[in-house]
Amino acid sequence: MEVDKKQSLIEGLSQANRDKSRQIRNNAIVTSVITLLVLILAVMIIVMYRAGKRCRRSRELLALEQEKTAIMNMELADALHIKNRLMAIVAHDLRGPVGGLMQLVEVYSIMKDMSAEDVNRLLKNLKESTTSVYYLLDNLLLWANNQNGEDRFNPVHQNVVPVIGAAVDDVKGWALLKNIEIDFSGDSRIDALVDDNMLKTIVRNLISNSIKFSKQNSKIQVVARHTDAEFIVSVADSGEGMSDEMVSYLFEDDGASQPITEGKRHGFGLIVCRDFVKRHNGQINATSELRKGTTVWFSIPLN
Repeated sequence: MEVDKKQSLIEGLSQANRDKSRQIRNNAIVTSVITLLVLILAVMIIVMYRAGKRCRRSRELLALEQEKTAIMNMELADALHIKNRLMAIVAHDLRGPVGGLMQLVEVYSIMKDMSAEDVNRLLKNLKESTTSVYYLLDNLLLWANNQNGEDRFNPVHQNVVPVIGAAVDDVKGWALLKNIEIDFSGDSRIDALVDDNMLKTIVRNLISNSIKFSKQNSKIQVVARHTDAEFIVSVADSGEGMSDEMVSYLFEDDGASQPITEGKRHGFGLIVCRDFVKRHNGQINATSELRKGTTVWFSIPLN
């Protein structure tokens, strides 16, 4: 009897041990499964986070590219607009003197017997037309080289007064065709860092433009002076003048072709002046009054 009780107790303890072992094993399995699920979930979260981050980055890059494309499209549209306006300005500037040449040739062809006075007048008009064409083509070549990146900007520290004087001399012959006197005055010496070819082009264009809009037997005043920081050159005429609105458009790409007076236009030369003055980190502007004349001036730092 005693033996049976012991045997029963042993079997009970053995069963309890087996149940406990099974419980431990089951707990271990559950723990392993939970751990695995947590790891899988963590990996999925990391993958999804990285994928979301890449997606956001891709959207940001796409937005940047779209913005760049929009800016490029706007710049292209602006460039095309400017190109078309410049072509129209150049075509208009060429049309006048070329048309004059055609008329002169036609007059010469139908006039069999020409007096010396007629010949002189014909040659005078011929010179005026060919000079206009030459200066326009010269401006166009200089401006095109500058726009194409062919940087011919070679500033040299020098006395700019002789350079300005040479530009005045270049157009005196054209002024004489209209009996216009050019008076050049100002400081006798101005030392500054400039590209002399560009400076001559600026001054020559401003004077040429004044000649175009000045009346016969008038006067153009060119003054060069300097301060401690810059030098200023002004070109003043007594022509028809402009309104304030016309002046505000004068040095814009569109504004250079605005009608001014007597069917004439300020043309491509002013755009060249504006760009060359900016190349020297300078400023250009004008003041004018209708029927009293115009003064165009530009300033360039001495250094």
